[in-house]
Amino acid sequence: LDEAEHQARSVLAARPHEPTALDVLGCVALNRGRPEEALAHFERVRATRSKDPLLQFNLGEAHRQTGAPGSALRHFRKAAELRPDFAEAHGQAGEMLRALGRFTEAAKAYQSALMLKPELAHCLAGFALLLVREGEFGQAVPFFEAALRATPVTMAPARAPLWANLGSARLRAGETLAGLSALAEAVACAPDQPGFPRLLARELLHLGAVPAGPRFRAVLIALFGRADVDPRLLATAAVAALRQDAAVDGLLARLAADPPRARETVAEADAVVRALLDDALFRALLAAAPIPDLGLELLLTEVRRSLLLAAREGAPPAPDLTLACALARQCFLNEYLYCTDEQEEVALAALCAGFGRAEADAGAADWRRVAIAACYLPLHRTAAARPDPAKSP
Repeated sequence: LDEAEHQARSVLAARPHEPTALDVLGCVALNRGRPEEALAHFERVRATRSKDPLLQFNLGEAHRQTGAPGSALRHFRKAAELRPDFAEAHGQAGEMLRALGRFTEAAKAYQSALMLKPELAHCLAGFALLLVREGEFGQAVPFFEAALRATPVTMAPARAPLWANLGSARLRAGETLAGLSALAEAVACAPDQPGFPRLLARELLHLGAVPAGPRFRAVLIALFGRADVDPRLLATAAVAALRQDAAVDGLLARLAADPPRARETVAEADAVVRALLDDALFRALLAAAPIPDLGLELLLTEVRRSLLLAAREGAPPAPDLTLACALARQCFLNEYLYCTDEQEEVALAALCAGFGRAEADAGAADWRRVAIAACYLPLHRTAAARPDPAKSP
């Protein structure tokens, strides 16, 4: 662009009204996001080349970028009139007509463009949006799919809204899993655009089934890490994803079917339990939102109990501080609803009593034990939160 501008200005220095050089400057300004400057150059060219369809198209594009769809429409239509096989001019006229709310005319303009050039992505997408507006979600789907095929995979930001619109259309057409997969692709294409993650999160609320596979799982884990997404919207979907593992689903079903035998059931499925506790999606859910599943509630009740009993004085140190902290967050979020037995109450009292000892005051506290205590009650109610009077200012 720099070289083009330099050459054009060199020509204009000798011939100030040279239309080709003015046209080049207008195109450079358009590409640099300066449509008002582009308009000034193109208007000077129009004085001698008003019947040039490409000039009319460029005038339309400059007006479009300034936010004047009515003026843009006049120039796009003029370009198509001057050159009837100018597919892009018909297509951009359709875009302006849709922006102006003239939907029937927009559909005709899109159809004219697509008859000439069936792979015009913005026309395919625009026509699909008109179908969505009419409630024809199933008919819109193949047009969004065609628009995606016509948009290179290297243009991820441009593909993101196409995936999002395709996902929404599929969902409204009753294709739930395919719709969610498409919305996840939108998030993957443009993770920095907050609208797509929030759209997917809203659609996930209360869904008992989600797409299988690592790609959707990765997007779901990423959603849990976003401050602009309410993790409670994701909880049911996360449970559904976890239960896609037949071993996990079987364990949770057995727990829910026979709560009194929960301890024995968990012990018998030790390998499955360990794998679940190490699952990145499970950890993300555990730390972020109340878990809406009876089987998991019973499982975590037993996990919490085993962590507490292992943390008693003289017992081996509790495993995995990260897990203990995530479980503490879960218990805080669910307001400590898990049941306790007498053995746990005794062990918890002994654990909390140890927080006031000299070794804790000296900075030798076992943070695993602190996290385990936080699985049962808020830490501000324990000695771990009390300041040392001797160290007070």
